[in-house]
Amino acid sequence: MNRSTNRLLARISKQCLPPLLVHWLTKRFQQVRYVGNYANWQQAQAASDGYDSDLILDRVCQATDKVIAGEAICERDGVALDQANYPWPVIYALQRTAIEQPGNSLHVTDFGGSLGSTWRHIAPLLNDQINLQWSVIEQPHFVAMGQQRYSTDKLHFFTDAQTCHAQHPPQVLLLSGVLPYLPQPYEMLKQLLAMPYSMVIIDRMMCQKGIEDRLALQHVPKAFYGRKVNYPVWLLSFEKLIKVFEQAGYTLRFQKNAYIDSSETAHDRYNDQMMIFKKQSDTTPHA
Repeated sequence: MNRSTNRLLARISKQCLPPLLVHWLTKRFQQVRYVGNYANWQQAQAASDGYDSDLILDRVCQATDKVIAGEAICERDGVALDQANYPWPVIYALQRTAIEQPGNSLHVTDFGGSLGSTWRHIAPLLNDQINLQWSVIEQPHFVAMGQQRYSTDKLHFFTDAQTCHAQHPPQVLLLSGVLPYLPQPYEMLKQLLAMPYSMVIIDRMMCQKGIEDRLALQHVPKAFYGRKVNYPVWLLSFEKLIKVFEQAGYTLRFQKNAYIDSSETAHDRYNDQMMIFKKQSDTTPHA
């Protein structure tokens, strides 16, 4: 069943079914859901399909190829989209950073950047005068695929931050929907913040209120990867996350709900966040 048919059936359902039933069906079968509260990553991993599945890489490749061929506007989470929302605060912050650098240079480290999804999505909207270098740090099988099929003179792929930074010293760290899928997100974040970034951008990251984290399984509908999958995910405490940045010398300069509603964001305990941090010693004006 193709996407056009799915949209038609959805419209018919909304017209024929009671609103409460439509809401339940949408939440149950079309939205990302978070289930469980696991004691540790190993326990959650054992109960999941795992994020490093070859299925996911194959779907991301297919969607990426459609974007490159002009058959889709952008790719997100393995889905080729014919409509796009843009993270305008992120685009503006990158633009401001670039024009304040010698030669309008902009070097971005995209940690967990898939096959360059964000680069393809927003690079065309940046000023043509910007000298952009975009480096993706990913899992080895994504990096191998990226280097084989998708690398350009602007887009690069690495398996670790040290090698990436040695070749392309960055000014900006982008963390888009990645920290919640790491076994030890705070430890990795502290390692990254020890490196000399002037700006750190967090986008599409699920945070929850309070001082406690929650480790759950993220259940993803069939529409994303061709079949239902699930994998561990942290719902991180907003307060704890801010504290890590403050201890590393960063100040929160911008915050709002992310431009993509990816899940059960109607729940008042958690929602997708977009945040922009700047190093305190950086005297650049506000983004």
